[in-house]
Amino acid sequence: MQIQLPRKLEPLRHPARYKVVYGGRGSAKSWGFAEALIRMAASLPILVLCVREYQNSIKDSSHKILCDTIERLGMASKG
Repeated sequence: MQIQLPRKLEPLRHPARYKVVYGGRGSAKSWGFAEALIRMAASLPILVLCVREYQNSIKDSSHKILCDTIERLGMASKG
């Protein structure tokens, strides 16, 4: 599966033990990472840990972004 990535997320394509992307607020890093990682995990046996430097509430959590992205991509389980 070929996944389209913005230039700033291209490091996801290259093997590395740790991958970190820096950028300012509102640069869509979290959403871009969420979509790329969900698509990768759907086709590859990978283990992923998603964290954020700042999290004011569970509403703003990485988990929420991942769940919303799974839903948006139509990849939620129907069971």
